[in-house]
Amino acid sequence: MKYIFTMTIALILASVSMTEAQETEKPDKKEIERIEVISKKPLSYFRRQYAKNENKFVQAFNKLVDDKEFKIICKRVALNGVSRVKVRSCTPAYAETLKQKFVFQPSDLINFEDGPYYADYKKQLDIKTEEHNQKTAELIESSPEFAEKFWAYHNARTALAEKQKLVRSKK
Repeated sequence: MKYIFTMTIALILASVSMTEAQETEKPDKKEIERIEVISKKPLSYFRRQYAKNENKFVQAFNKLVDDKEFKIICKRVALNGVSRVKVRSCTPAYAETLKQKFVFQPSDLINFEDGPYYADYKKQLDIKTEEHNQKTAELIESSPEFAEKFWAYHNARTALAEKQKLVRSKK
């Protein structure tokens, strides 16, 4: 009986001391420990940001431009013109018009840069590109909303290029 009485007292004391210990260990609600995980953003994040900003830029540009030749067309095209792998490509309408003017059959696309008409094509493309760049500069100066979308697109494109360069250098 003396043994049971001693055990009961020991258990009561132990539970009281454990309760006191738990009460002193409870942190205030204001002092909750926070753990922040900082990681590197994957390449896919930069691709999504680029595509999102490119879409906004293209929509704003096409809305402000009256000349159909300068409107930008985005579509999925085959790599090298013949591959089954398709990538997204956004080009001004004049680039497609010029290419159709100089490419007579699909096989011409394969070695187009080595073909006899490439120098004339490149010359006309450069002239149109300069006009396109001037129009874009005018829109940036005249529309703050467009300028914001242009710079967001430009920054996303730069960030993607830097991330791709970093990924390639690690290989």
